[in-house]
Amino acid sequence: MRSSFKSYLILVEAFQLICGSFYLSFVIQNPNFETKFYSYF
Repeated sequence: MRSSFKSYLILVEAFQLICGSFYLSFVIQNPNFETKFYSYF
């Protein structure tokens, strides 16, 4: 039980890292995307 929970946490952290890197590369490729995104709200 405990080891499976630990592996689940590692999976979540890896997923967040992958999402973060994708988002960073997307923002770097589209520098004005964030200003467009925030102007909608």
